[in-house]
Amino acid sequence: MNALFVLLPHGAAADDLLAAVATERADATRALALRSYPRADDARHLHSLVRSGRDPLATQWQRGLLLAIAGGAAVGTLVNTVLTACGMLGGLYEIGVPLGLCLGAFLGGFTAAMTGTEAPRHELRPLLQQARRGDTLLQWNAVDRRALHALAAAAEARGHAFAFVP
Repeated sequence: MNALFVLLPHGAAADDLLAAVATERADATRALALRSYPRADDARHLHSLVRSGRDPLATQWQRGLLLAIAGGAAVGTLVNTVLTACGMLGGLYEIGVPLGLCLGAFLGGFTAAMTGTEAPRHELRPLLQQARRGDTLLQWNAVDRRALHALAAAAEARGHAFAFVP
């Protein structure tokens, strides 16, 4: 699925973009799906809105999950190594170190799964940095990229910032 993100300034309407494209590509615009994010106060607020939306086309989560698991494993190993050295588990490092590794990795992954590790995709970050007070982020999804390219041309003609996510 392909996605086009357009940053609309306060007062602009998405219907204007669709109307410009509908005249030339009426068949392609029927296959478009629109998602509108709430109005943003600033760039950080829009970044937070995208992150909390947990949309797979707008966010990535794998890197954060893997870092949480690796960090938990490292901390768990370190803590259990110190505790084993102090006499826990009878001083048996063969049990203490792997136990700390496994428990730490599990707790790191569990924490990441419960709190969420979503972050906006790299293609979308420059667009989010341009947000000003009252701007709205629109996301159009389509299998056919031709309709998205027509929307991007209409957005560019009106001076709106946009970004593609393949």
